[in-house]
Amino acid sequence: MQEPRPQSDRTRGTLRNILPILGRLSLTKQALFVMALFVFFASSFVIITKIIDRLLIEIPRHGGQLREGIIGRPRFINPIIAKSDADRDMSELIYSGLLRPTIGGDLIPDLAQDYAISDDGMTYTFTLKDDIVWHDGVAITSDDILFTIDKVRDPGLAIKSPRRASWEGVEVTAPDAKTVVFKLKQPYAPFLDNATMGILPKHIWQNVPDDEFDVSYYNIEPIGSGPYRVKSVVRDAGKGLPRYYDLTAFKRYTFGEPYITDLRIQFFGNNQELAQAFSDHTIDQMHTLLPEEARALEYAGGQVSRTPLPRIFALYFNQNQQPIFTDKAVRKALDAAVDKDAIVAKVLDGYGKSIDGPLPFLPDLATSTASGTVAVQNVATGTDRINTARAILEKAGWTLNAANLYEKVDKKKKT
Repeated sequence: MQEPRPQSDRTRGTLRNILPILGRLSLTKQALFVMALFVFFASSFVIITKIIDRLLIEIPRHGGQLREGIIGRPRFINPIIAKSDADRDMSELIYSGLLRPTIGGDLIPDLAQDYAISDDGMTYTFTLKDDIVWHDGVAITSDDILFTIDKVRDPGLAIKSPRRASWEGVEVTAPDAKTVVFKLKQPYAPFLDNATMGILPKHIWQNVPDDEFDVSYYNIEPIGSGPYRVKSVVRDAGKGLPRYYDLTAFKRYTFGEPYITDLRIQFFGNNQELAQAFSDHTIDQMHTLLPEEARALEYAGGQVSRTPLPRIFALYFNQNQQPIFTDKAVRKALDAAVDKDAIVAKVLDGYGKSIDGPLPFLPDLATSTASGTVAVQNVATGTDRINTARAILEKAGWTLNAANLYEKVDKKKKT
């Protein structure tokens, strides 16, 4: 029996058969043959590559390092007294709340497994997930939530919590270690946003006196339950302020270990320093740029990603100084007449989104809240906006006078 020839022998045999044929062709035909052969292999490679791209599924893997730059230095990496953007950014990475906002503005359970709202909208019951722990391995219970909210409302703290007003009048109880119940005095639709506040570990903070709460060591080297825990802090040689934090992924985070294992957060004094560090490749990414800087970065070929921030610019009407603003029709007419998209384009250089309600991520529908805040859908053209505003005023009894100004007679005062 003849043994099969190795692949290399078969290849050499094929070439020996082809070469004599090529030798009998003219130089022109030989060149055409070589070109056709090249096109064949090149097109085959492209087709095979596209087939592979369609069939393969990208699966992220754990590892790597990311260096991010932000403006400002954190002083209070503490979710209940955080004041600056740097404080809040670090708190988001290190602490978890009952709920966590997504990029799209939805609220999803974080420490909570689920929650229920009573029919009257005044009772919120949260159930905690099983086996949730702090970065130091201690179990998280409902006592931690009660302790955190008590501290938020504690008048004895040297620095009053910016979140204090949101929790005033809310009754908080814990029937067991896994359940927390919030009772409101009246329905308040945005209350769920309160549940995104980071929770403090009671076993650590209960030993910190109120008058030392703002100067505690744990405000600089915190222990939380969020996606990242503090690995090390590098400080300036002179002032001792944090220059950057090295964070590492928390393997027991409620949503699973983050894919980026090592995260460095570096701090800068202003936008120019931040942009220079990015240009020098000291950092890999930065955020919260000024609109003109983001535009310049795009022109230079940089990649700019956009995501909604919980930051709202609004016009507030002082009803005490101008009683005319107590008329809802006047406020609605002014809202309809303003070209919000033009303001976004001119003031924010297009890096923003007009909204038609007092809260971010609300759908663009006409709304009216119990507090009297009103919003109407933004009308496209200038003429349409003015006509809509006129219709709102006229429907409410306002009429044009001889000076072509709208006025309304107060029948009670007969003026």
